[in-house]
Amino acid sequence: QWYAAVARYSQAPDAKGAQLFTQRVFQTINRGSSRVTADGQRVTLAADRSVTPVKPAKMKLAATFASTAVAPVPECPSGLNCDFRPAAFQKNSADPADYGNYDVTNRPADGVDIRYIVIHDTEGGYEGSLSVFQNPAKSASAHYLIRASDGLVTQLVPTKDTAWQAGNKTLNMHSVGIEHEGFA
Repeated sequence: QWYAAVARYSQAPDAKGAQLFTQRVFQTINRGSSRVTADGQRVTLAADRSVTPVKPAKMKLAATFASTAVAPVPECPSGLNCDFRPAAFQKNSADPADYGNYDVTNRPADGVDIRYIVIHDTEGGYEGSLSVFQNPAKSASAHYLIRASDGLVTQLVPTKDTAWQAGNKTLNMHSVGIEHEGFA
């Protein structure tokens, strides 16, 4: 019953790599193994042929950006209730231009200065808005999302990167986007 967890632990970017890793782990459990550590200690895993992996029929085995990436520390003033929950960034097809949800840049070091703050309301709830920004097929993001109930500030995109909040490439390049949970 640990098959999916072992596959995800591999951090393989595709299902085949995750399956190969999982196969090797369970072979090692079945055969056993013994190694000497760098400080001279012997570590032994006794063979256990009774362990039989059960591959789930409907579970994604490949790791995803969100599951394997270390979330950065949010760029917020001290004392402000903040967290970081990354927006999706992945290819959607073989077309190199088909990816979501933001551009990896290095503002302002790459010569693009930040001149504006774009403020929107989400026209929806916090969780629904968060799920949109974490879906690469939506082609939308913001740097920050503010929850109405308690003021939690969730950073989704590092400010050095270009979020897709304004529907205008030039404005996106030169702005930080802030979305407030709620309705106009």
